[in-house]
Amino acid sequence: MNYQLYFLTVTYLLIGGGVLLGDEYGGRSHLLLRLKNSVNTSKLTHLIFVIIGLFVTFWKIFLPIPPGPPLLGDLLPTLSSLILAIYYLVRFKGLIGGREEKELAVVKHTSSYLERNKRNLGYFMVAVALLHFLFPQAVLI
Repeated sequence: MNYQLYFLTVTYLLIGGGVLLGDEYGGRSHLLLRLKNSVNTSKLTHLIFVIIGLFVTFWKIFLPIPPGPPLLGDLLPTLSSLILAIYYLVRFKGLIGGREEKELAVVKHTSSYLERNKRNLGYFMVAVALLHFLFPQAVLI
């Protein structure tokens, strides 16, 4: 089960990085543009990505790839998958609820922060996925 979760984590981070980098490189790479559009227009896809992200995050916190200790074994992939799950959750809220006047300040600030830093977060997700793929048993990576 650990290897399936390992590949799910790497794939989730690569797809998430591709979605975040879709605005930056969508003109040059039609694959990124199609990926971004297919993910951002479907409520079901957002919900699936939120569920997968939370599942991967909780699984990696308590059962990291050996020899990593629990809670710190896969720190970067865990934080990255949590950030991606939050990104998809904020986008999902925007898809189903639209904009409300009494929107929570935390959601508003999180949404604006994620939108401003999508390119940097995309690079970070791809780098973490590649590091996690190349060094699967390194502690903290």
